[in-house]
Amino acid sequence: MKSLVTLFVLYFALHSLALSTQTLSVLPKPNKISVDQNSKIDISLISNWVVFSKSFPQTHIQLNLFLDKNKQKTTNDHTQIIVFLKNNKLQKEEYTLNINRDIVIEASTEQGAFYALQTFKQLYLADQLFKINIKDKPAQVWRANMIDVARHFRSINYLKRHIQLISTYKMNRLHLHLSDDQGFRIQIKTYPKLTAISGQTSVYNDPAGFYSQTQIKDLIDFAKDYHVQIIPEIDIPAHTRAITHAYPELACDGDDTQKYSGTRVLKTKLCLQKMHLVKPFLNAVFNEITQLFESPYVHIGVDEVLLKKGFEDSETQLLTQLYQNIINQLNNQGKTVIAWEEILNFDLSGELIAQLWSGKTHFKTLAQNKQIPVILSLCKYAYFDHGYFKGQQKMTTWCNKDGVTLKNAYDMPHFSSLNVLGIESALWGEFVRTDQRADFRLWPRLLATAESSWSENQQLDFKNFVLRVDLQLPFLKSKNVEFYPHY
Repeated sequence: MKSLVTLFVLYFALHSLALSTQTLSVLPKPNKISVDQNSKIDISLISNWVVFSKSFPQTHIQLNLFLDKNKQKTTNDHTQIIVFLKNNKLQKEEYTLNINRDIVIEASTEQGAFYALQTFKQLYLADQLFKINIKDKPAQVWRANMIDVARHFRSINYLKRHIQLISTYKMNRLHLHLSDDQGFRIQIKTYPKLTAISGQTSVYNDPAGFYSQTQIKDLIDFAKDYHVQIIPEIDIPAHTRAITHAYPELACDGDDTQKYSGTRVLKTKLCLQKMHLVKPFLNAVFNEITQLFESPYVHIGVDEVLLKKGFEDSETQLLTQLYQNIINQLNNQGKTVIAWEEILNFDLSGELIAQLWSGKTHFKTLAQNKQIPVILSLCKYAYFDHGYFKGQQKMTTWCNKDGVTLKNAYDMPHFSSLNVLGIESALWGEFVRTDQRADFRLWPRLLATAESSWSENQQLDFKNFVLRVDLQLPFLKSKNVEFYPHY
């Protein structure tokens, strides 16, 4: 019996050694995977790829485009078959990928087939089409990135490229922070001065801009092809200098409503004592937002509201009424409200998600007691406006003076006591003056967001993750991504 046990131990040790001979270039890490690295499809011998897919026409088109672009020239006359099969027993985002003589992909939805395609593409580009069996699905439904376009404007072309990049790593949400003190970035037809005036402002008076409703519709349609939802955020009632600059009547008498192009957070807000003006304004804004964006979620901000001394109780009551009014409006229009964690301080009803950013026990306790679903964006792990290391220039340090390293980003805590929907990393834009600087802060840390929200917690292995990050760099370079190289 002892010798039999020894044989089993020796077998599994040798098997594990064989699997480790070459790190697979798949990110995020699949849920279940088995591979025989002694058996591989030689891409250089394939002259003809034949794809069968009646159930997933969109993914079929994307695969053909990929193969046409990357097919190698060869004098051989070998045909490789790829078959897509519909399997209704699989979940919405689940897929299987089996590579043997033929390549067989199973999914129940176009989205699952798309994620299988991303895995196949990574293996193909790394020349790793081994005999392999993958069964994969996400651990979390919310796998997201937020870009602050209010402080510094990002073009539609940049956002489209970003959608393509994050979808490669199976992320499925792009949250746009569309308004703040320094700028307002979305056309609201009822209130045209929001963009005519505050669409032209930004930090340091850098080049600014805004998105027309036609451009947003085009972006949403583009994102659907990559299975990414666009989540709009109109931040109220603080972070609203751009609003009161365009419409000063929404500020309290005596409040400063001049253009603001600085980097600090102002302590001004919409005037709670002018609800007869504020409520109709917000109702009109959110009505246009809900009609424009197809996503079932709308973010309303709610963070960092400073109450007037001596009026705390009355302003809290006014805020409660304001938030409940907006929640009711958005819920009635089929939208779930997202707000930063401060929303948990209020006694509210309706479909609501809290986005935790500070990591304070107070808010985790409130979320648990109120049984409100949460998105994790804890600033020590997810705020990519911070440097990669202590003292890195032109970076913020207020949350983590030592910087948000790649390992920090990978090690986002998973709170078993909370109803966690997933993870969202955030790029605040005060010091992100160019697209190149945005890339530099996002990558490769976004790969950590992708894996820590897709892969099961017990499978997370940072050392192995870094090896696979290395293998993704040629792809990022091919997309002209100016990533931080010293992670």
